[in-house]
Amino acid sequence: MKKMSFTKNGVALFLSSLLLLCLCAPTSAVMPPPTEFDPSGVRDAVALGKVLEHPDPNMRVWALRQLDIMGERAAPAADAIAGALSDKNHVIRSNARVAMFHMGRPAVPALVKTLEHRQPSVRRLAAETLGSIKPSAEDAVEALIRQLSDEDRWVRSASLEALQRIGEPKEKIVDALISALGDESPYVRETAASR
Repeated sequence: MKKMSFTKNGVALFLSSLLLLCLCAPTSAVMPPPTEFDPSGVRDAVALGKVLEHPDPNMRVWALRQLDIMGERAAPAADAIAGALSDKNHVIRSNARVAMFHMGRPAVPALVKTLEHRQPSVRRLAAETLGSIKPSAEDAVEALIRQLSDEDRWVRSASLEALQRIGEPKEKIVDALISALGDESPYVRETAASR
């Protein structure tokens, strides 16, 4: 049997890993203590929404994953999650999109507001997320139709795809698709003709 030996470097690596785990672990300042369990999840969602402002991207990812697990109960944090769609970190943007998808219908108002964001990439991501929510996003149809006149062709295309996925009310969506066939961008015209 081989005897294990710890070198100075091995011990230092272990201790630094342990320290990192302790520093990244959630504290009572971030989440309410277990004795204050909130079955509705409102306080938890609000507290996790505040963590999305934390400077450490690992903490923001952690909070988004917790909100994702909460699904519809994360609705009180919908605006904060939608704000994470504009984060510089692509992992955070991706986790925010997944959390909004799993939230479903309660995410729609926050995503509709995000369609007005100043950055085209954020507007595009909001439209794509609304499209992934599908029928639950019927309330977003008017806002998505307005996005068909966006200056950015990728936003227009993502809005068209979202409208196609939502599918209702058919008359409004068909009219929007027909008008998009005359778009200046060949990419947008192709998207409109694809379904």
